[in-house]
Amino acid sequence: MLLDKLSARLERVEEFEKEPIPQSKLKGLRSFLGMYAGEHTAGTEFVIGPLFVAHGAGAGDLILGLLVGNLLAVLSWALLCAPIAVKERITLYYKLQKICGRDLATVYNLVNALMFCFLAGSMIAVSATAVGIPFNIPMPQLTDWMP
Repeated sequence: MLLDKLSARLERVEEFEKEPIPQSKLKGLRSFLGMYAGEHTAGTEFVIGPLFVAHGAGAGDLILGLLVGNLLAVLSWALLCAPIAVKERITLYYKLQKICGRDLATVYNLVNALMFCFLAGSMIAVSATAVGIPFNIPMPQLTDWMP
């Protein structure tokens, strides 16, 4: 019952998950570029990258790894996600819900939420490490389990 009420409230949110976006709600090129840059600029690359270099990885290896990783990410979105989005005009999450059902999609959401909690904790640890540099706090080693 509570789940049904919550689900009904979420259905009223205008996110256009199950229908094409109306022309009046489409954004322009500047909005797209701003959202894209905000989503795909990883500040952690600039903090964790030097840590790997300091512990023996070559700068060339680091740059090559970043290029290959970002290329694979772009290709997966361009070849897997974008065709579904353009053809179906629904979100990938709704497509997942149509394929596997509501219950499995809920389990997916819970696992994903837990994963993002760990990711948020990692980002806090990375930020705390970066703040410690000007105060001469010892940097964690690659073998450390705790920051």
